This record gives sequence, C-alpha cells and structure tokens, in this order.
Amino acid sequence: ARNRERFGMAARNEVLAVEVERDRAELESLRAEAAADAAEANLQRLLALGHVSRDRRPGGDVLGGSVTFGALAVRKLGWEAAILTSAGPDFEPERELPGIPAFVRRSSATTRFVNEYAADGTRHQVVTARAEDVGLEALHLAWRDPDALLLGPLVGELAGVGATALEAGCVGAIAQGYVRAIDGDGHVSAREWARPERDL
Repeated sequence: ARNRERFGMAARNEVLAVEVERDRAELESLRAEAAADAAEANLQRLLALGHVSRDRRPGGDVLGGSVTFGALAVRKLGWEAAILTSAGPDFEPERELPGIPAFVRRSSATTRFVNEYAADGTRHQVVTARAEDVGLEALHLAWRDPDALLLGPLVGELAGVGATALEAGCVGAIAQGYVRAIDGDGHVSAREWARPERDL
C-alpha cells in the first residue's frame, strides 16, 4: 500500500511539474507579446516632405532627395518613416523605397538634377525637370500628426506647406531647397532664404 501511495505521489508530482513548466512557458510567451506590443506602441514616426529626385552622376541616375535619405536613415534607427512628395510616373515607391509609405502627388515629371564636378571638386548643378509642388491632399489622415516632421525641399516645392500645416511633435528643416535659385536654363546658384518665418 505504501508503495502504491509513493508511486501515486510521484506521478502527481510529475504532473504538477509538467503543468508548472507549461504555465511558465505560457507566461514567457505572454511577456514577449506584451513587450512587442509596447515597443510597437512606442515606435517613433517621422514624416518627410519634399521632392524625391533623379540625380545624374557619372555612374548613372540614382534616386536622391532629402526625403529619401531622411526616411532611410530613421528606418535604420528603428523609426517608422513615410514621405509626402510629388513625382512622375517613373518613381515607383514600392520598388525604390520598400517598407516606407509614400504619399505621392503624381506629376508629369520627377525632379532631375545633373551634377557635374570640376577638377577642384566643386559641384555644378542643373535642374533638367521639376515635379509639381507638394500638397497635403495626398497625405493619409493617419500621418497628419507624426512625432517628427522633416521639411526637405529641393527646388522650393513646399511653398504654402510650412511647419504649422501638420501637428508634429518636433520639426526639422534642411535649408537647401529654400536657398537655391534656378535660372531659366536650370542652372543652380545660392540665394537668401526669402521667407523663413512663413516656411518654419
């Protein structure tokens, strides 16, 4: 009888040990899910505004623009990123910027730069095509309150879309598109920032 009793207790202990291990594994799984949900909820979001561009270099055309590089950089830092731009039919965001939502105002052309370098390394730029200005109408409602807003114009395409147009936690601006002058032949030179109080 004692042997049966000992055997019964040992079997019950084994069952309890298995149940404890199962419960422990389930608890760890729930903790991991909760941590993942918390990380997703705290994911920072950056919205970049400005033209994507085609930049002609000696090796061929490459995708350029402050919005391109800004969005790619913050993605590497673990942020969620999206762009609001204007571009021609040759810009294919799903292929060229996979995983980055692109809200695109379709234009007849994508902004294009030809970059030429002098012997001393000085860059001379010529704009050979320009997309239409960027407008807010293409922007999804879910992206109208990003944690951070990057204003990254190339050729003055954010006229009328300033920092206060969206409800961002903080705003940064890359000055190049505000201080470029483009003549009738597309040659780029520097100019004063005409209306910083309007743009920022």
